[in-house]
Amino acid sequence: PTITNPTTAPFSEEVAESQKVSTITRDLTNGVVGEDVQRLQVFLNNMGYFVATTGFGSPGNETEFFGPLTQAALARYQAANGISQPAGYYGPNTRWFFFFFCFLSFVVFSYV
Repeated sequence: PTITNPTTAPFSEEVAESQKVSTITRDLTNGVVGEDVQRLQVFLNNMGYFVATTGFGSPGNETEFFGPLTQAALARYQAANGISQPAGYYGPNTRWFFFFFCFLSFVVFSYV
């Protein structure tokens, strides 16, 4: 649904961004390469948890490589959102967080 209330606009943008990473099904950690890593980097950058401010990993320059910069950005996101063990590892806890965040957001916005 389209959200027109300006007080929910930032939240709805985060929901849209979260949906892009909620479909990642494998664990992501240092050394992993793939399109899903790039989606995660784009998400982190868009949410203000920058992988890098310039060069590789920066907004518009996201890569498919999960390295220490991606790990640090993910750990900051996890800590800020209460995801247990904010170690910068995209595993079951983070995957469930995105799944439930997107699911509950869908339910809430569907009935507003």
